[in-house]
Amino acid sequence: TPTGPYVLVDVIQPTLTLNQSSLVNVSINNVPPEGYTSVEFVCSYDPAIVEVSNILPAELFGADPASAVNGPQNGQFILAIAGSKGNKATSNGTAFTFSVRGLQPGQSVVQCTARVSTGQGGLQSIAYIPDTVTVLDASVTSTPTQSGPAVVTGRVIASKPVTIQLYDTGNALV
Repeated sequence: TPTGPYVLVDVIQPTLTLNQSSLVNVSINNVPPEGYTSVEFVCSYDPAIVEVSNILPAELFGADPASAVNGPQNGQFILAIAGSKGNKATSNGTAFTFSVRGLQPGQSVVQCTARVSTGQGGLQSIAYIPDTVTVLDASVTSTPTQSGPAVVTGRVIASKPVTIQLYDTGNALV
C-alpha cells in the first residue's frame, strides 16, 4: 500500500458471468489535511471483456460536486470532479462509482489514475492500485474425468480407533 495519497479501484464482484454486472468503487486514500479541491481520473479497461456504464460521482467532494465525463469509449473514460461552494475532499472515501458488465470470457484490469489539485493552480499525479475483473462463460461446464478406483495409503498411529471418511466431488460420502 502506498504511503502517500493514492487511488484504489475496488470491483465489488470481481468474477462475473456473461451479461452479469458489478459495481466498482473508486476511492482516494491518504488524503492530506489540506484536502483536494478537484481531481481528474483517467480510467481504462479492456472493452472486449467488459462494458462500463453509470459513472456517478459520490459525495467525497460534498453533496453537490461539479463533474464532467468524457467517454466511455475505446476502453477508457475521463472523469473530473470538483467541490462546489468551497467544498473539497478532506478525508478518505469513495470519489465515484461505475458499473461493469461482462461481455465475453476473459480478464480485464480496471485501472484509474488520478491527478489532484489542492487549489494552488496545478495538478499532481498520485499513486494508484488497480483491480481485475474475470468474466466466465456460465454455459461451459467442466466434465469430470473418470479415474481408477481411489486408493488411500499411509499409516495411522493413534491410541484410539480412527475413522477415515472419503467424499466424492459432490460432497457425498462414498
